[in-house]
Amino acid sequence: MFTFPFMLEQTKPSYLNALRNSAVLFLKWPGQALGFTFINLVVIGLSVWLRFPWLIFGASLPALMSCLCVMDIVDQVNKTGLAKP
Repeated sequence: MFTFPFMLEQTKPSYLNALRNSAVLFLKWPGQALGFTFINLVVIGLSVWLRFPWLIFGASLPALMSCLCVMDIVDQVNKTGLAKP
């Protein structure tokens, strides 16, 4: 779920590095990751049920939310100094 936004944030995109970072995000911040997953499932469920929002929100809103979530976590890591130089 977070692999694509991590690839967008990398200076040299690497799928394996993005996949590893995505797994670390799920393990280090499970509450935020599960909450985000639940919100995405609700949006997708409502989009399937209401049909018209499926065209608008079915893919674009979860993609935007995952990018914002990854950017927030990257900012948190940079502020706390957990990232390697």
